[in-house]
Amino acid sequence: MTTERPEPAGGGSTDEFHVEFDPALAGRTATCEGGAQAGPGSLVGGRETFVGTLSGRRLVYGDPGWPWLELVDLVLRPEGFTEERVWCDEHFVFLAEQ
Repeated sequence: MTTERPEPAGGGSTDEFHVEFDPALAGRTATCEGGAQAGPGSLVGGRETFVGTLSGRRLVYGDPGWPWLELVDLVLRPEGFTEERVWCDEHFVFLAEQ
């Protein structure tokens, strides 16, 4: 998860991306779970969880495409995280039952 532009998988260029809009996702409540290094150069990781509303925007980087979903209106975020939105690897986004 990141508020910055994610680095592409597979060595693709950061200039190779496009933004899509998926109306079926817009407004859906979702949980985003993923890991992160505990610190620069650390071999230890941690788990972060976000809960919010999907904006419907999907960023796709590189070739092959690496999809990220935008989660906004956060109701749960890690301690110290002050941003109002986060980009989550689509593979770690779980939709709430509706």
